[in-house]
Amino acid sequence: VLINDPYNDQCHYYLGYLYENGLGVDLDYTTALKHYKKAVELSNEKNALACFKYGSMLYSGNGNGNFVQKDKAVE
Repeated sequence: VLINDPYNDQCHYYLGYLYENGLGVDLDYTTALKHYKKAVELSNEKNALACFKYGSMLYSGNGNGNFVQKDKAVE
């Protein structure tokens, strides 16, 4: 996986994962959500992991309550 490829859905998924978990970068749910969304868009909704993580962050808010958007999460 090319980490600096802005058009690779896998890159964005893994960047989202790193930011969501604070692995090697500062913990940042907003940035994680942006990367998961980009992964979903680039894969035409075929990246199941990115779709799951994006939807679950929108729904659960990861415990911080900022991303609770049930209608978008289900979509």
